Amino acid sequence: MAIKSIEKLKNIRNKTVFVTIDFNVPLYRGKILDDFKIIKSLPTINYLLKAGARIVLISHLGNPTKPTKELSLLPVARLLAKLLGKPVKLIKTISDYNNQSDKIVLLENIRFDSREKKGSREFAKELASQADYLVFEAFASGHRHDTSIYLLPDYLPTYGGFQFFAEIKNLNLLLNHPKKLVAVIGGAKVSTKLALLKKIIYKADYVLLGGGLANTYLAALGQKIGQSITEPKMYAVCRKINKAKLILPIDLLVQRHGEYILVNNNQVGDHDKIVDLGPATIDYYSKILQQAKLIVWNGPLGLIEEKPSARATKELALRIASCSAKQIVGGGETVQVIRELNLEKYFYFVSTGGGAMLKYLEQGSLPIINKLNR
Repeated sequence: MAIKSIEKLKNIRNKTVFVTIDFNVPLYRGKILDDFKIIKSLPTINYLLKAGARIVLISHLGNPTKPTKELSLLPVARLLAKLLGKPVKLIKTISDYNNQSDKIVLLENIRFDSREKKGSREFAKELASQADYLVFEAFASGHRHDTSIYLLPDYLPTYGGFQFFAEIKNLNLLLNHPKKLVAVIGGAKVSTKLALLKKIIYKADYVLLGGGLANTYLAALGQKIGQSITEPKMYAVCRKINKAKLILPIDLLVQRHGEYILVNNNQVGDHDKIVDLGPATIDYYSKILQQAKLIVWNGPLGLIEEKPSARATKELALRIASCSAKQIVGGGETVQVIRELNLEKYFYFVSTGGGAMLKYLEQGSLPIINKLNR
């Protein structure tokens, strides 16, 4: 890879280093619900601090159309200060940065400036004028063409952060793995993961489906799914995908008149709503996973917002954690479940990427990587 590592960045004492990073974390009333992405950024930040650099962290949060208190990065600045053991100043605009006194600052939500989403070269130049170097640590946003992600590297010497390289190294295991690869793909929509399914179906020995994806495939094959989440427009596409490697659930948890009921996959009533996979399916999937040498998992198996319909996702997390195979997992909801169960240490690699992870596995790269490798 032509992209230089942060470890090649020398003589940066008192130099200003921008770090593009993904602090798009879940918040509730100003409280951070999952600090996974923040924790993963610390090795890069600490490396730069130790080298004496002056750091400006750049991130988005949510998709605001104007500045709002609810999407301010202030909670992130406060948590970073606690984790680093030193003040982290939140600045409203890059013009508020003082390269003489500020050691580490966090620029307020970059999307508060409407030029960020527009791919503005004027904005990129304005930002770059305040820095000497750029460290790219925003793998989770690497599939985007936003100004700070895609254009800013055109105007500054750019290096990859530690987590950025860890993501590429570990996801390449999936792309280059010759056999005994099993994929678990969940989530609500086939449309968002169709390209991944088409790609991974040729690499994996088996692809185990859950969530709305499984509903859509069951319906495409003529099974009744009642009032469940599905994408009728995707039925024809689903029928064309090689089904020999696709594994569908054999039992399901449905909501029926306000009650949760276990049924076989051919017993879903007209007014039922599929909310989770059943225990027989988890046992079935587990037997397949035990044969794997490499497992990739992206997306929950049910509606994990409710306790009864989160059971399959949690149980599968426990089963995968106990497998002897290397396990790679990504996607915000999936990672959140793993961390809630304190299972992160049992997984070979936990990706910070959701959409970026999918895009990388689909295409073998990301737009920013292609640009930096030119």
